Amino acid sequence: MNSSCNYQWLRAIWKRFEYRALKVEICAVQAGDAYNIIPESMHITGSTRSFNRELRANLPKLIEQRVSGITSAYGASYDFRFSLGYASVFNDEDLTARVEELIKTHFGDERAHRIDPVMPGEDFSAFSERCPGVFVELGTRNEEKGCCVQHHNAGYQMDEDALLYGVEYFRTLILDRLGGNG
Repeated sequence: MNSSCNYQWLRAIWKRFEYRALKVEICAVQAGDAYNIIPESMHITGSTRSFNRELRANLPKLIEQRVSGITSAYGASYDFRFSLGYASVFNDEDLTARVEELIKTHFGDERAHRIDPVMPGEDFSAFSERCPGVFVELGTRNEEKGCCVQHHNAGYQMDEDALLYGVEYFRTLILDRLGGNG
């Protein structure tokens, strides 16, 4: 199989669903170890994310249908394994509004930034399925200290001085949730 057919199934799934509702990433492709020998097998590993619970539940079947179609078209076989892993994080709207208010009150309006939805597969999602939750990102960028690369990157360095803001944020949130209004 050539590299373009390896991704046909990905494009086919994307065409069926709105892009922002689904994220499929090919994270590792391993095949052979010599430049001039066609490998007998290929191992593809990736991850999926979706804010649509029904789509997420159907992803294993949808992806396997595409893999089956592509491999049979090329006379190949496959061994398909899929683990759903952690879901995307869904923030509770009321708690999010309260947290935003606390951050603005205690740290200043300029410290609270609403960001577009992102699709981390986060163990936090398992907690927020059982009780209201809000996922807050602590900014650790500091250009003066050379801390400019985003997390999940080999070049990431965090400004550890930001941890003090994180501790103060949690103290404020806990007091507020206990009725002490931070």
